[in-house]
Amino acid sequence: VMKLRALASTRLASFVYDNFEMDFKSWQQNVDKPGSTLVHATSAFAFPLEHGVVPDDLKCANQLW
Repeated sequence: VMKLRALASTRLASFVYDNFEMDFKSWQQNVDKPGSTLVHATSAFAFPLEHGVVPDDLKCANQLW
């Protein structure tokens, strides 16, 4: 299994990010942990581009913009 840094250095990977919120409500209030129960987080996923993709295939910014 390739490590994330090694995968990113190939420039043949796709990265997906998602921001989300979780609300951790407890059944009983706790004096030790006052404050908001809302947590903001970001998840990320990376996967290799396969099936013969080469770096030149990804040079399409001029066509997209």
